[in-house]
Amino acid sequence: KMLPDVLNLAATEGIGLSNAAGIATGVLKGFGLSTAELPEIVDKLAAASIGSNASVVGLGEALRTAAPTAAGFGIEFDELVATIGAMTDAGIPAASAGVALSSAIAALALPAGQGEEAIQAMGLQVFDATGKMLPLKDILDQIKASADPAKNAMAIFGRTSGPDMLALINQGTPAIADLEAKLGAAGGTAERMGAVQMSGLNGALES
Repeated sequence: KMLPDVLNLAATEGIGLSNAAGIATGVLKGFGLSTAELPEIVDKLAAASIGSNASVVGLGEALRTAAPTAAGFGIEFDELVATIGAMTDAGIPAASAGVALSSAIAALALPAGQGEEAIQAMGLQVFDATGKMLPLKDILDQIKASADPAKNAMAIFGRTSGPDMLALINQGTPAIADLEAKLGAAGGTAERMGAVQMSGLNGALES
C-alpha cells in the first residue's frame, strides 16, 4: 500500500527508493500515524521542500531526531515540519534544526536551572489550560517580546539549541505560519514534482 506514495516521494528529488521508504516509515512511526495518512505526509514533505531551503532528505533527517520528542508533547507534524523549514531559511542545516528542536522542546517542557528561572521571571506561558504545549511560534513570540530575548533564549534553551532557536526568533515566526499554510494546501504536490523530474529525465535521455 505504501509503494505508490514512496515512489512519489523518491521521484520528488530523485532520491533512492530505500531512502524514501526510510523517510516515510520514520515519519509514520515518529508521529504514530497510519499508512492511510502517508499520501498527505508525502505531499507535505514535498511542499516543504519547495517552500523552504530544506530538502526532502534533510527534512527526513530532522524529523528522525525531533519527531519523537515533538509528538510526545503534542506538537503536530505540520507545525514541526514548518518550523524545520523556517530554520533552514534562517541558515540552519535541517539536521541541526532537528537536534535543536528536540532539545528546545524538552527544555520548555521540563525546565531546570537557569532555564526554569528565566521562564518564571518572564512569565513565559508554555502550556494551555488543558496542559497541552502551546504552538512553538506562540512561545517564541513571547520570548521575542521579552525585555532581553537573546539572554532569555540562551538561558531557556542552553548552549545546544540556544543559538539556533535565537536565529529562528530573530527571523520571526511568520515564516513558520506561512509554510504551515502551504502544507495545508499541499495535495498532489509530490506527484506533480515527480512528474516534472521524470519529464526532465526523459528529455535528457531523448536528447
